[in-house]
Amino acid sequence: MLKYKILLITYLLISFNSISYSQSGWVLTNFNLNYQARAIISHNENIYYGILGGGVEKSTDNGETVTLISGGVPDVNVTSLLHGDNDLFVGTVSMGIFRTTNEGLNWSQKNNGLPVNWSVNNITSAGNYLYLNTFLSIFCSSDNGENWVSITSNLPDTTIRTIYSYDSFLFTGVTINGVYSSTNNGISWFSANDGLPINSTPWCFCKINNTLFVSIYGYGIYKSINNGMTWTPTNDEYKVRITLAMINKDNYLFLGTHAYGVYYSSNYGNSWIAINEGIYEYQGIPAFAVNSIYIFAGTFGNGVYRRLLSEIIGIKTSSEFMPKSFTLSHNYPNPFNPTTKIKFDIPPSKAYSLVEGARGIITRLTICDILGREVAVLVNEQLTPGTYEVQWNAENNPSGIYFYRLESGAFIEAKKMVLMK
Repeated sequence: MLKYKILLITYLLISFNSISYSQSGWVLTNFNLNYQARAIISHNENIYYGILGGGVEKSTDNGETVTLISGGVPDVNVTSLLHGDNDLFVGTVSMGIFRTTNEGLNWSQKNNGLPVNWSVNNITSAGNYLYLNTFLSIFCSSDNGENWVSITSNLPDTTIRTIYSYDSFLFTGVTINGVYSSTNNGISWFSANDGLPINSTPWCFCKINNTLFVSIYGYGIYKSINNGMTWTPTNDEYKVRITLAMINKDNYLFLGTHAYGVYYSSNYGNSWIAINEGIYEYQGIPAFAVNSIYIFAGTFGNGVYRRLLSEIIGIKTSSEFMPKSFTLSHNYPNPFNPTTKIKFDIPPSKAYSLVEGARGIITRLTICDILGREVAVLVNEQLTPGTYEVQWNAENNPSGIYFYRLESGAFIEAKKMVLMK
């Protein structure tokens, strides 16, 4: 009997490497491949894709089938998208703003108050107000885009890169002059650069709970817990120093970099983790969208990729104490139904330089059944040293004995758990 158990465990460990029934990583969707992504948004689980040179595409099935919905707009070069309750707004190059109230069947140009032939870079909303920015000005509309009024009376006379809003706060990024904020719908602006590099150029903003993040071009990600009054730098990972896009999902901050793909943090920027499996390692990511199932990443001329959020969300990191050795803990609870948590440690290693350590160690945490068949991949990415906790939801799996296996560098260990329904 003992010999049988030893042979069974050996078979399971071998099978973990040889049998796989699950797909992980980024997968190319069927959105247009031939143009540069400028904007992707999600609304009611549908995905809208704005293309520089290709109009607006829509998918109701996560990119499996795609429909062009901007056919009524001539030669549209899309720069930005915003979907309200019933309206879709499209910012364009040299043609201002278009709006549809019926998902693209009919379009109307909404440029009253906007300069002729100006390009719209970004659109956002807060309460009953719409805001957009061109390179030279910021405009506000209080009547759903019918009329626009300039609100840049006391901003520096340099290029305006972005605009972002939440609650009663409005933020903009001005080239070489940093962050400016307004609390009265842009009637007046004040500098919000305490803690930011001198002559900084903000590229994009994102907010998680009470923390506001800004990407400073060439310097990385900074954060503020007091609505931009003061800023502090996040972990200085050199590959995120040029970040073009940010998005938040369930307190996970995702970054689209200029040349190093996608990174994320689950601890407010204390550490960054690369998640580029299935995508070109040096790919630029200028746009993100997220729904309840997938995160979508738009690229520079290589299409739109998607990845299951379940592969990422649920990996929690803790950097308060640095582990001294590799550890794979017992899952809790065990037996379980249908969820259980698995914790593991990755220690610092002298085998990795500081630069290599920033990339992290390729780590896989996988689940297999009693026959050695891989049924889930919980982690498959580069992880920096720290303590991690992952939840497995076995709702769609039958009762029985399962094994979870951690591979990180040269470390390999597996443990048994019981699903009891």
